[in-house]
Amino acid sequence: MINKIFITMLSLILLSSKCFSQSEVDNTTIQENNTHYRIVFDAGSSKTKLYLYKYQLNQEKVEQIQLLSESKVTPGLASTAYSDIPTYLDTLLTPELAETIQAITGHDHFKFTQASLDNIQFYSTAGMRQLPIDEQFSINKLVGQVITMWLKNNNIQVIDKLDVRTISGEEEGTYAWLAAHYLQQKSANGSFGIIELGGASAQLTYIDSNLANVVVKSENQQFYLTSKSAFLGQDLASVTLMAKDACNLPSYTETSSGDYFICREYAKQYIDSILQNSLLFAPNAINIYDYNLLSNFYYTADFFGLSSNYSLNNLQVEAEAYCTQDWKTVKEMNPNTSEAYLSKYCMSAAYQAALLVDTLQLSDTQNLVPIDSIATNEISWSIGVIITQRYLQFAD
Repeated sequence: MINKIFITMLSLILLSSKCFSQSEVDNTTIQENNTHYRIVFDAGSSKTKLYLYKYQLNQEKVEQIQLLSESKVTPGLASTAYSDIPTYLDTLLTPELAETIQAITGHDHFKFTQASLDNIQFYSTAGMRQLPIDEQFSINKLVGQVITMWLKNNNIQVIDKLDVRTISGEEEGTYAWLAAHYLQQKSANGSFGIIELGGASAQLTYIDSNLANVVVKSENQQFYLTSKSAFLGQDLASVTLMAKDACNLPSYTETSSGDYFICREYAKQYIDSILQNSLLFAPNAINIYDYNLLSNFYYTADFFGLSSNYSLNNLQVEAEAYCTQDWKTVKEMNPNTSEAYLSKYCMSAAYQAALLVDTLQLSDTQNLVPIDSIATNEISWSIGVIITQRYLQFAD
């Protein structure tokens, strides 16, 4: 039986939840049976996040997306011992989450709505993509079993399905593009791109009717996209680059030299060793004028104070100066920043410049915008999962 305190708390959560609306909608005009709920898991390389969303579905068009709750657990799923996975997931699949879902979907004698929990989608990304296929299969199977047992124990029904799988980098990039498109209310032609730099992989996605490898239907529109992904994540790159003296601030080690340009050369070599032929990676990327730079691009720009005046030239100027600073001085000047992050900003700036300029051939003639949220709403590819009506990926 849900007590009055929990009901009050739930009401506050619903009232204060974030709204991702594309247009102002009078809530009194929305029929209750159009209200839907969905759980999306983002199982990344460094952490797993659970999102509980509420949204309206009107004639196959998703509207009024609201984030009701969000939680996370570290490290990434692929880094968790197989025997520890049930306990790992228990951190997210809490009794409080079960009570919330029971309440909002009409269970437990709390029948003020006809809403349903449509889907639970547990999608793992680059960390899992690095594992052998048989390991991925075993882990995903166990995850499905744990979630199924949790649903059964809490008498929660999923109307559509439980989907547990490792998604491709191209699919991940498509969802991120759709999320940015939705939140920014882009025009129908959607002529912009996203470049997402995660821990283990990087994604590049943009409209491309000539060389599209993905077609996706969303919001009753059909988009032909080029979506590319590679194991070029910044955490992976740091393993190689932080072993180079030029990528470390002076006095960080006995031999570190802190040289932005030399570090960038090492970064170019690293990227080339993975892509083999960067010109074939995304040949039309240079034709896109507007790019949203997501994830690590934003964090690095924010550290250097470039969130609102970002350019490749400004990044180089700031990073070149930073790379020459003494490690002890940097720590004293940034007492509230983790040393693990401080030590890598020289490397990250050099790596990002190598990726954007030397690999993708982008320049300051384009509009490159580092961004992680729009009107306080996080740009998360999980939003793209919700608004996707059809996804089809072609072989490259």
